[in-house]
Amino acid sequence: MSVRPSEATHRSLIERLKSADSEGWDRLVTLYRPLIWHWARQEGIPPQDFEDIRQDVFRVVVERIGTFELGERFGSFRAWLKGITHNICRERARRNAGPRGVGGTEAAIRLNEAADPANDDDPPDLVAGLIRQATALVRGEFSDLHWAVFERLVFQFRSTAEVAAELGQTEVNVRAIKSRIYRRLREELGDVCERARSAKSI
Repeated sequence: MSVRPSEATHRSLIERLKSADSEGWDRLVTLYRPLIWHWARQEGIPPQDFEDIRQDVFRVVVERIGTFELGERFGSFRAWLKGITHNICRERARRNAGPRGVGGTEAAIRLNEAADPANDDDPPDLVAGLIRQATALVRGEFSDLHWAVFERLVFQFRSTAEVAAELGQTEVNVRAIKSRIYRRLREELGDVCERARSAKSI
């Protein structure tokens, strides 16, 4: 029998964050902490400062999430979060560089070479980990049958016809189940999920 999730369960991560839902913030930390650390490493931040960077990033998210909008204004949530991380790292590097930070110092050179936060250059293994985390978070919202369909199609790369025959479903039902779970993952991950689907990782 399928699980019938509540309306609150169906809310996207962004909606949860805007409503100050504690579960939403827990999900944000679980899903995006590895990427924030990766972005900080790209900016040359030493490992001992990663936790401070993460806290600063989430503080800015708390302050600004109410005005965040998907689409043309800000783009994807991941790009927005990456831009926040990028700016916080730049500011920390400026402070650490001191008065000589402007000009030819190593810190200034590193800042000038910093990647555009909108670039979609995150390592596939980190993106895959993000998807796996989101998958675990939504697992309980679907029946065992639905999840068996999804796992066989997505993670085992089985054909629709094969899965339908094995599980006693029609091919139409199998495709509908995959679409339903995929749509739920998009609510959690947005563009990350779309990118992975295009790359045939989900």
